[in-house]
Amino acid sequence: MAQVRVVFLWHMHQPFYKDLVSGEYRLPWVRMHALKDYYGMVRLLQEFPQVRQTFNLVPSLMIQIQDYVAGSARDPFFDIAAKPARDLSAEERRFALQYLFQANREHMVRRYARYEELWQKAEEAGDEAGKRFSAQDFTDLQVLSQIAWFDEFFLEEPEIAGLARKARNFTLEDQGFVCSVQSRLLARILPEYSKAAQRGSIEISASPFYHPILPLLCDSNAGRVSSPGLALPHERFRHPEDAREQLQRALELHASVFGMRPRGVWPSEGSLSEEVLHIGHELGVEWMATDEGVLGRSTNSYFHRDGDGRLDTEAARRLYRVYRYERAGRRMNLLFRDHAISDLVGFVYSGMEAKTAAAHFVESKPEELWACTTCAACVEACPVTIEHIDKIVDMRRHLTLMEGSAPPEAQRAMTNIERAGNPWGEPRETRGDWAKELGVPTFADKPDAEYLYFVGCAASFDRRNQKVARALVQVLRAAGVSFAILASEETCNGDPARRIGNEYLWQIQAQQNIDTFKKYGVRKVIASCPHCFNTIANEYPQLGGNYEVIHALQLVDRLITEGKLKVGRGMAEAVAYH
Repeated sequence: MAQVRVVFLWHMHQPFYKDLVSGEYRLPWVRMHALKDYYGMVRLLQEFPQVRQTFNLVPSLMIQIQDYVAGSARDPFFDIAAKPARDLSAEERRFALQYLFQANREHMVRRYARYEELWQKAEEAGDEAGKRFSAQDFTDLQVLSQIAWFDEFFLEEPEIAGLARKARNFTLEDQGFVCSVQSRLLARILPEYSKAAQRGSIEISASPFYHPILPLLCDSNAGRVSSPGLALPHERFRHPEDAREQLQRALELHASVFGMRPRGVWPSEGSLSEEVLHIGHELGVEWMATDEGVLGRSTNSYFHRDGDGRLDTEAARRLYRVYRYERAGRRMNLLFRDHAISDLVGFVYSGMEAKTAAAHFVESKPEELWACTTCAACVEACPVTIEHIDKIVDMRRHLTLMEGSAPPEAQRAMTNIERAGNPWGEPRETRGDWAKELGVPTFADKPDAEYLYFVGCAASFDRRNQKVARALVQVLRAAGVSFAILASEETCNGDPARRIGNEYLWQIQAQQNIDTFKKYGVRKVIASCPHCFNTIANEYPQLGGNYEVIHALQLVDRLITEGKLKVGRGMAEAVAYH
């Protein structure tokens, strides 16, 4: 029988969501994932006593769990779930409808018939859902939105199991229980890891305390070691003492919580430099783990795979071994993960039947998650109506937000959107330059304009696409349409970030545009870009941005029909417009 020897290292991380100014948690994902995943992952090993695993617990995650256990966490998402439905204001009802359905529809919402029923009702009611939901509807939503996140082990406990079986018509007492029990459940997580480590089932490793990129803390110029020609900050940042402090605090927190100091470290995003290795050695760290890409770039020996995703024998020999770094009296053992297999285990197999996933794992054939263009052709052709796109984007979201693992092109686009508001990194202040020679007004100059022409990134920066924007301006003027643009106040609609899986960046970009629209009282939007059209029309309402959105060609057609736009001559040809 074939045997596979594998080191499993589970990276348990959530960003630090607590706003240190307001004291509030900006997002609830530490609490939700702690209820759903972190306890069961280690508790399950009791059923497999011969299996040994390594869990990497990031300190910033640990202290947030401790904050919730202590009852000092201020979580507005929890507060909405806990407040009696009859006392919810109109704004709180809107908040509840926006955020209490944020769960995997296939595995979490549909598991509970009443939760799915409420989801359908909210979808059908749209903006009127807050008025159409009764107090009982809201109470059921508040309870089920919490139960849906409970770990399977928690759901087996009698009181919780009874509540799940009740299914609907929950009372205030039910609501109070499902909220009050959470701190008790969360309190069991970290001690369970400690017990597993003491009995030898697991090893616990650490990451730098607040998950910073250590090589860049040591020296911002380190970015050019792996990426020659990388644009660097005007002022060099060099604080290796900060990097040491991040690692020192992490090791000390682990020792105080688990009673043992970690021997190993997964550096944030797998980022390493020789200076980081030296700091780790001086602090007593024995091993560090990172990605195969670091080994490849360090040794100029990349790991190419065949069409089935398999490494050749020589590449496998180089990757699947423990390396030892030694220089100037410092040493460190180094392990490098197989990136393709890690993505399969972490994000693909959850959607497969267990035996199928295990067989697939032995075959080691990676899925082409990043090849999907989200065109929906597979959904249209699927004979059993599987919603492939949602699953693929969910997996991308996990890769992007939890692992920082995305193709270089996608990483670059996200960085550019975050810094400059467009995927190419063009200066934000030049966004409206294409319109200057045409004298196109901005909303700052013409706040009473009827329409906002949302130009989009392509028409703002791509020279070929700028011709479309200029032509549309001429058409709108010829028809006497009152319009204006935002120029440098416009930012990317966020669609590229959401399709890549970076939901957080999408929300930032979308909210920035929504705030700008609100500033100028925008109600009607013209879009020439199909991505802008779809995102503003169909996805901005998820954040409260509701507008009358019309595609440029729809508007042109309407203007011709109404006689406001005269066409001099026609074309005896069929034209496809994309």
